[in-house]
Amino acid sequence: SSGGGAGPGVRGPFGLGSRVGSNSNVQASGASTSQFSSSQAMQAATGPPAPPPQMSQQQVLLEAENQGLVERLSQMAQGVQGVERTVKEIAILNQMFSTAILHQAEAIETIYNQAVEASQNIKLGNKELKKTVAVNR
Repeated sequence: SSGGGAGPGVRGPFGLGSRVGSNSNVQASGASTSQFSSSQAMQAATGPPAPPPQMSQQQVLLEAENQGLVERLSQMAQGVQGVERTVKEIAILNQMFSTAILHQAEAIETIYNQAVEASQNIKLGNKELKKTVAVNR
């Protein structure tokens, strides 16, 4: 325990206590990070196990903190996967819009060319009408 006898406080953005980063505290209590087994990892992912009676208060706090970090990491991973799905959907929609715009550009060019041709035909038709009117006078 440090200071006021409350043990390492839960502080910081990830709930890390001031003494959590010190391996000497963990090793002094008989545990090391290399002893963290895969069964403990599974328990941490599925829920907090009941602490064995031989665990020190610091080990219990570290275990609870680890569980919180695992849960937070899992939530972050789910969030990242959601963002990834959204980005993929946006990419698909972008491709669809690009294809539609290309087809529209082709259609607009065809309409423009037809409008120019129609305008020329109208001019020629007006010329012919003027000739016909002049001849019939």
